[in-house]
Amino acid sequence: QADPQPVSQTTVIPLLFLNGVPFRDFGERHEMLRLLIEEVKQRVDEGRGVLEKGAPRIYCGLPIAVDPGIIRMIEGTGLAIPVCCSLWLTPWQRISSPFKEFGDRIGVGIYTSISHSCEAHIATNLEYCKAFNVDGVVLLYPFSCRPWAITPLMSKKRIQEELGIPVLVLEADAYDTRAYSVGQLGTRIETFAEVLRAAKMG
Repeated sequence: QADPQPVSQTTVIPLLFLNGVPFRDFGERHEMLRLLIEEVKQRVDEGRGVLEKGAPRIYCGLPIAVDPGIIRMIEGTGLAIPVCCSLWLTPWQRISSPFKEFGDRIGVGIYTSISHSCEAHIATNLEYCKAFNVDGVVLLYPFSCRPWAITPLMSKKRIQEELGIPVLVLEADAYDTRAYSVGQLGTRIETFAEVLRAAKMG
């Protein structure tokens, strides 16, 4: 929630994928996270950020695993990204499982996850926007992930209807950078950023 945004999302997004890395030494991972938290807190206390204070804020639904270029390009247009998809848990995801068996606990995780259903994905996108009071949204239509590609246009419709904020859908690939051009996406992002800046000033 800090303003200015203390660190780039390119620093934070690897934490999402860190959960899937088979670390043998959990202590090393926890120490790394502890150091990052300390450094971010220090930047917040000092009022330092990667963007100007008061920059338009967007929810970014495209934490691409292999290419930080898109996030850098978005932040380069002066748009703050306080939250990316799957990097913050909604209230209904932050529940304690009453089950002891491994399979049952996994079942609860699936039931509360963003991937549970189209409706869950859309509801989670809405919750991100509300919780972080964003000025706009950038969603990803991923060529290579058919389940994830189902919801972007439905989410765009719901967000615009319920929250009245602009939504941009970008077509890209979560894993193969040969399938799209960051430069071509940049033109659309720059136009979107101008729209958000004009709305914030007006």
